[in-house]
Amino acid sequence: MIPDCPMPSLVLAVDRGFDHAHALDLSVDLVIGDLDSVDKVALLKSSTKPLIESLPTDKDASDLEHALRFASMLEPKRIEILSGGNGRLDHLLVSTLLIANSNYLHLPITAHVAGSKVFAVPHGEIRTINEPVGNLVSIITVGPDLRCTTKGLRWNLSDDTIVKPGSSHGLSNEITGDASIRVSRGSAIVIVTAA
Repeated sequence: MIPDCPMPSLVLAVDRGFDHAHALDLSVDLVIGDLDSVDKVALLKSSTKPLIESLPTDKDASDLEHALRFASMLEPKRIEILSGGNGRLDHLLVSTLLIANSNYLHLPITAHVAGSKVFAVPHGEIRTINEPVGNLVSIITVGPDLRCTTKGLRWNLSDDTIVKPGSSHGLSNEITGDASIRVSRGSAIVIVTAA
């Protein structure tokens, strides 16, 4: 399970995510994907008999993006994504960037990748970073130049600092107190890693 998270009311497994959910004893409600990497035998023998939304192999979006499209129609209070990118860097990068895609930026998404939590902060929003003192925080610009103000970090950013896309300027900061980020221009991906 995800630490500090109540049991989910609905579990969507994205392809091989079914295998991971099964290993975590999560009861899966829906499996969505082209089913190219899921353990099909385990899926067929599953006692919970999840619904299966089989997608074509040739498609215009990843399995995760199809799952986010479905989840967005449900107007969820929160979405927790357990991700490893299936061991592929391209999948990991795209999966991370998806949470900052304008189609999903309004969704309350937190992705969990190894020991890190990832979430997006759009223009005009303030987000509290409810994590222990000492944890590492990296802020990555998505889209146009980022302007943001942070509090409770070892090196706080002020609104007059421009963080350009692809810059390492927001990398490896540290939580020192009640931390937050307010974005006044652009969007940010925030990655929090346990120290």
